[in-house]
Amino acid sequence: MDNVMPATPVMVRNRQRSDMEKAALSSKTYEVAEYHYRQGLMTELEYRWFKFFWTWSAVRFAATAGRKHDRAFDRLGTTLYHKRIAKVRRMIARIVYNEQKRWDVQVAEYNAKVANIPA
Repeated sequence: MDNVMPATPVMVRNRQRSDMEKAALSSKTYEVAEYHYRQGLMTELEYRWFKFFWTWSAVRFAATAGRKHDRAFDRLGTTLYHKRIAKVRRMIARIVYNEQKRWDVQVAEYNAKVANIPA
């Protein structure tokens, strides 16, 4: 084995993610995300994606998100309004699924490399 230290799963997990992926995988509340953005811990693009996912991943009734939902409901009707929410949920699910799949593949590759078993 060469002198290169193999990547640990933690090192592999910390790969660069796009702002959209970071926002979709975030478990922050809206207030925490807003605070992190104001403190410079989130990029503007990541914050905008977070707001988009937060606004459209569920039916919202209050504040700005509620007004957007009211306008969308009036303009689209019941069926298309719920299709829009379902579309955003599918988008988030696809990002989460791809992240999990990528993680599983990388862990399998790491385990094979450590055990000298071909992947």
